[in-house]
Amino acid sequence: MKEQMMSVVEAMRRRVDANLTSIRATEQKIRLLLKEPVSDKRSKDLEVLFAKNRKLLEENKIALAIQLNILDYIRFYGEIFENSLHSGEENESNSANAASAKDSEVDDSVNPYIGDDSDEDEFIDEDDDQFDDVAYDRNIFFENVIKGKSVYNEHHLFWEDEEFFSKLINFYIQAENYEACAKIKEARKDL
Repeated sequence: MKEQMMSVVEAMRRRVDANLTSIRATEQKIRLLLKEPVSDKRSKDLEVLFAKNRKLLEENKIALAIQLNILDYIRFYGEIFENSLHSGEENESNSANAASAKDSEVDDSVNPYIGDDSDEDEFIDEDDDQFDDVAYDRNIFFENVIKGKSVYNEHHLFWEDEEFFSKLINFYIQAENYEACAKIKEARKDL
């Protein structure tokens, strides 16, 4: 099951990458249109292009949230499924896993979605324009990497994103964590 979930995450990552490529191409068209004289046709063309990008950004926002939820689910509950695959008697295993899953639903300390939300408002501001933008998701992933909740490697959603990479490197430079900078640069040298 974990492999299937990871293949879904990978497919969604490829879709997000394709959308970002399309968004960049559309931005180039917008820049060219903005150089033309103001006209009704230009305004209509711009609105169509902006609408296309808004739709792709919304799709990416949803896809990134789903990917993060799947990865969190695998991280916190993947062991339950791994144990069920390796047990001797499937029926006993399923009963034990169901009981274990039920216990984890009740136990607030095991469920990462229940409990302390004190740092949640730290970077979520519903009045901020970021909330409606893919930058919001980028910031969530950035925060997860620097807090150690997510690993930045070739499987990371923003692995090939130069802006994300630069922001991460700058953060580690400011924090004087040169070891992390060197590790990331070494891992990305093949890109």
